[in-house]
Amino acid sequence: MRAQSEQMRAQAEQIREQAQRIREETRRATEEALRKVRVERPEIVMNPGGPFPPGQDHRTSVPPWQHEPAIPPEVVDITMMLTVGTAAVLILRPLMRAFANRFERRGAPPVAIPAEMSAQMHRLEQAIEAVAIEVERISEGQRYTTKLLAGRAAAGKEL
Repeated sequence: MRAQSEQMRAQAEQIREQAQRIREETRRATEEALRKVRVERPEIVMNPGGPFPPGQDHRTSVPPWQHEPAIPPEVVDITMMLTVGTAAVLILRPLMRAFANRFERRGAPPVAIPAEMSAQMHRLEQAIEAVAIEVERISEGQRYTTKLLAGRAAAGKEL
Protein backbone atom coordinates (compact mmCIF):
# COMPACT_ATOMS: atom_id res chain seq x y z
CA MET A 1 0.00 0.00 0.00
CA ARG A 2 2.79 2.36 0.96
CA ALA A 3 4.72 1.43 -2.13
CA GLN A 4 1.75 2.32 -4.32
CA SER A 5 1.35 5.69 -2.68
CA GLU A 6 5.07 6.39 -3.15
CA GLN A 7 4.76 5.39 -6.79
CA MET A 8 1.77 7.68 -7.29
CA ARG A 9 3.64 10.58 -5.68
CA ALA A 10 6.58 10.01 -7.97
CA GLN A 11 4.31 9.93 -11.02
CA ALA A 12 2.59 13.14 -9.89
CA GLU A 13 5.99 14.81 -9.48
CA GLN A 14 7.02 13.70 -12.98
CA ILE A 15 3.76 15.08 -14.41
CA ARG A 16 4.36 18.43 -12.65
CA GLU A 17 7.88 18.62 -14.08
CA GLN A 18 6.62 17.85 -17.58
CA ALA A 19 3.93 20.52 -17.28
CA GLN A 20 6.53 23.06 -16.11
CA ARG A 21 8.80 22.18 -19.08
CA ILE A 22 5.90 22.55 -21.49
CA ARG A 23 5.00 25.96 -20.01
CA GLU A 24 8.60 27.16 -20.40
CA GLU A 25 8.84 25.85 -23.98
CA THR A 26 5.55 27.58 -24.84
CA ARG A 27 6.78 30.85 -23.33
CA ARG A 28 10.05 30.61 -25.28
CA ALA A 29 8.22 29.79 -28.53
CA THR A 30 5.89 32.76 -28.00
CA GLU A 31 8.81 35.12 -27.37
CA GLU A 32 10.62 33.78 -30.44
CA ALA A 33 7.49 34.27 -32.59
CA LEU A 34 7.13 37.84 -31.30
CA ARG A 35 10.78 38.54 -32.09
CA LYS A 36 10.29 37.21 -35.62
CA VAL A 37 7.20 39.34 -36.12
CA ARG A 38 9.04 42.45 -34.95
CA VAL A 39 11.90 41.76 -37.34
CA GLU A 40 9.81 40.67 -40.35
CA ARG A 41 6.90 43.08 -39.89
CA PRO A 42 8.18 46.25 -38.20
CA GLU A 43 4.93 48.09 -38.97
CA ILE A 44 3.21 45.98 -36.31
CA VAL A 45 3.85 47.64 -32.99
CA MET A 46 3.12 45.72 -29.83
CA ASN A 47 3.07 47.60 -26.59
CA PRO A 48 1.76 45.50 -23.73
CA GLY A 49 2.84 48.16 -21.28
CA GLY A 50 -0.07 50.53 -21.83
CA PRO A 51 -0.37 53.85 -23.68
CA PHE A 52 2.45 55.10 -25.86
CA PRO A 53 4.63 57.90 -24.59
CA PRO A 54 4.28 61.23 -26.41
CA GLY A 55 6.24 61.51 -29.62
CA GLN A 56 6.53 57.75 -30.17
CA ASP A 57 5.02 56.21 -33.32
CA HIS A 58 1.95 54.30 -32.25
CA ARG A 59 0.49 53.09 -35.54
CA THR A 60 -0.67 49.52 -35.52
CA SER A 61 -1.73 47.21 -38.26
CA VAL A 62 -3.38 43.89 -37.84
CA PRO A 63 -3.00 41.14 -40.41
CA PRO A 64 -6.25 39.90 -41.90
CA TRP A 65 -7.88 37.15 -39.98
CA GLN A 66 -7.99 34.00 -42.06
CA HIS A 67 -10.48 31.43 -40.81
CA GLU A 68 -12.64 28.62 -42.04
CA PRO A 69 -16.38 29.27 -42.23
CA ALA A 70 -18.21 28.02 -39.17
CA ILE A 71 -20.73 26.01 -41.22
CA PRO A 72 -19.50 23.87 -44.11
CA PRO A 73 -21.03 24.83 -47.47
CA GLU A 74 -22.46 21.33 -47.96
CA VAL A 75 -24.53 21.70 -44.81
CA VAL A 76 -25.79 25.09 -45.97
CA ASP A 77 -26.78 23.59 -49.34
CA ILE A 78 -28.64 20.67 -47.77
CA THR A 79 -30.44 22.94 -45.31
CA MET A 80 -31.44 25.29 -48.12
CA MET A 81 -32.79 22.39 -50.22
CA LEU A 82 -34.84 21.08 -47.29
CA THR A 83 -36.23 24.54 -46.54
CA VAL A 84 -37.19 25.23 -50.15
CA GLY A 85 -38.68 21.74 -50.52
CA THR A 86 -40.79 22.12 -47.40
CA ALA A 87 -42.01 25.56 -48.48
CA ALA A 88 -42.88 24.20 -51.94
CA VAL A 89 -44.90 21.35 -50.45
CA LEU A 90 -46.72 23.65 -48.03
CA ILE A 91 -47.59 26.17 -50.74
CA LEU A 92 -48.14 23.98 -53.80
CA ARG A 93 -50.14 21.16 -52.18
CA PRO A 94 -53.31 23.22 -51.54
CA LEU A 95 -53.05 24.78 -55.01
CA MET A 96 -52.75 21.40 -56.71
CA ARG A 97 -55.66 20.07 -54.66
CA ALA A 98 -57.84 23.04 -55.71
CA PHE A 99 -56.97 22.49 -59.39
CA ALA A 100 -57.73 18.77 -59.07
CA ASN A 101 -61.14 19.48 -57.49
CA ARG A 102 -61.95 22.01 -60.21
CA PHE A 103 -60.91 19.57 -62.93
CA GLU A 104 -63.07 16.78 -61.44
CA ARG A 105 -66.14 19.05 -61.18
CA ARG A 106 -65.75 20.29 -64.75
CA GLY A 107 -66.37 16.82 -66.24
CA ALA A 108 -69.52 16.08 -64.21
CA PRO A 109 -72.90 16.60 -65.97
CA PRO A 110 -75.29 19.14 -64.43
CA VAL A 111 -77.57 17.68 -61.79
CA ALA A 112 -81.19 17.24 -62.99
CA ILE A 113 -84.01 18.49 -60.76
CA PRO A 114 -86.36 15.69 -59.66
CA ALA A 115 -89.92 15.74 -61.07
CA GLU A 116 -91.46 16.19 -57.61
CA MET A 117 -89.33 19.31 -56.99
CA SER A 118 -90.20 20.66 -60.43
CA ALA A 119 -93.95 20.34 -59.68
CA GLN A 120 -93.51 22.18 -56.38
CA MET A 121 -91.61 24.99 -58.09
CA HIS A 122 -94.41 25.33 -60.70
CA ARG A 123 -97.08 25.61 -57.96
CA LEU A 124 -94.95 28.17 -56.11
CA GLU A 125 -94.66 30.31 -59.28
CA GLN A 126 -98.44 30.25 -59.76
CA ALA A 127 -99.03 31.28 -56.12
CA ILE A 128 -96.62 34.20 -56.43
CA GLU A 129 -98.31 35.40 -59.63
CA ALA A 130 -101.73 35.23 -57.91
CA VAL A 131 -100.47 37.29 -54.97
CA ALA A 132 -98.99 39.87 -57.38
CA ILE A 133 -102.34 40.25 -59.18
CA GLU A 134 -104.20 40.73 -55.87
CA VAL A 135 -101.67 43.36 -54.71
CA GLU A 136 -102.16 45.23 -58.01
CA ARG A 137 -105.98 45.22 -57.52
CA ILE A 138 -105.61 46.56 -53.97
CA SER A 139 -103.31 49.38 -55.14
CA GLU A 140 -105.79 50.35 -57.93
CA GLY A 141 -108.58 50.49 -55.32
CA GLN A 142 -106.50 52.75 -53.09
CA ARG A 143 -105.72 55.10 -55.98
CA TYR A 144 -109.45 55.32 -56.87
CA THR A 145 -110.42 55.99 -53.22
CA THR A 146 -107.73 58.66 -52.89
CA LYS A 147 -108.92 60.32 -56.10
CA LEU A 148 -112.54 60.39 -54.83
CA LEU A 149 -111.53 61.83 -51.46
CA ALA A 150 -109.39 64.50 -53.12
CA GLY A 151 -112.34 65.41 -55.38
CA ARG A 152 -114.70 65.77 -52.40
CA ALA A 153 -112.22 67.94 -50.51
CA ALA A 154 -111.90 70.23 -53.56
CA ALA A 155 -115.72 70.37 -53.96
CA GLY A 156 -116.14 71.17 -50.25
CA LYS A 157 -113.79 74.15 -50.52
CA GLU A 158 -115.73 75.60 -53.45
CA LEU A 159 -118.92 75.76 -51.43
